[in-house]
Amino acid sequence: MVMWMPWIILRLIICGERDEKIRFFLLIVITSIGPGRLLAQEDMTFTFNIWVSQGQTKWRHDTQHYLYGRPTSELDYQGIDSQVREVVIFTHLPTGHGLRFTMGTGDIDDGTLVDDDYFSASGAINYGATQSGAHRFSRTHSDIDGSGLFYFKGEFSPKDFMINTSQADIRFSLGLHRWQEEYIATGVRSIECTVPLVPDVGCLPAGSSVLSGVTVITNKVEWTGVGIVMDSLFNFSENFILKLDVTYYPIMRLVNEDIHHLRSDLAQDPSIKMTGNGTGYDLAATLQYHLAENISLHLGYRVWERSVKNQTITFYGASGGSSSADLMNFKTHRDGVVAGFDFQF
Repeated sequence: MVMWMPWIILRLIICGERDEKIRFFLLIVITSIGPGRLLAQEDMTFTFNIWVSQGQTKWRHDTQHYLYGRPTSELDYQGIDSQVREVVIFTHLPTGHGLRFTMGTGDIDDGTLVDDDYFSASGAINYGATQSGAHRFSRTHSDIDGSGLFYFKGEFSPKDFMINTSQADIRFSLGLHRWQEEYIATGVRSIECTVPLVPDVGCLPAGSSVLSGVTVITNKVEWTGVGIVMDSLFNFSENFILKLDVTYYPIMRLVNEDIHHLRSDLAQDPSIKMTGNGTGYDLAATLQYHLAENISLHLGYRVWERSVKNQTITFYGASGGSSSADLMNFKTHRDGVVAGFDFQF
């Protein structure tokens, strides 16, 4: 049964084009289970999870132009729903060290892009806004109809950084994590506008709805970082275990690219690029139940967050030139319920 279990799991969980990366990952792992079993000192654990999550990516920038506010503009990709399919492999090496590899992928099911623009007091006067003083002069909503997310983690646990007692196990690791999400925003609905139909601003009267179903922005955010990991297990009883996992990323690199498909003044691959260095963290609490000797179920909650401050945003012109502004802050957040099962070989 153990011999055939990986193939059964593979048939159950792999479906859809977006799972190609997980399919490739699993095929490599499954075909190496035989040799891996001979090399492993103690065990190999195979985990499959479903993460029912909601995410957000939000950023603000300042052009430092006297007519515009601080921030000048704010984009908030919010309510980004995704059911993430995740595979985790953990094994002990003959040296006593531990290795863990995690891969996850999911489609973007729903979400809203909220786009806000701001005037300074001078800008409100210059453009003849219906509201005086520094204020938000425009807010629009767009539907997010795609695309998806993908991440990969690799973690190494030195044997000297594992603490084992009868009631608890604590393991410290060093990890590398890459996480990317892509959003496709369509249509424009004007929610707020204090300078309707002013050509230089492009603000539509509140209540207007245009370009339904037409792609207006494609956004791709990538985070790559080095993390310090602490995994802890607490034995409540013979069958129940509480897991608490914490990862802190002191080194986190952001690369974010926007394509504004309807902006003729901007280049199209990309139109805007943001880069910077920041930090991040992962938190998870999980209750595990041993169903049989080598099989367990688990249910928990997970939170991921990455952020940068005071970095750079570059605008690429259609004619080939570029200009820069202050990226005030940029944050990606995802959280939700995670459930799954483990097989130990």
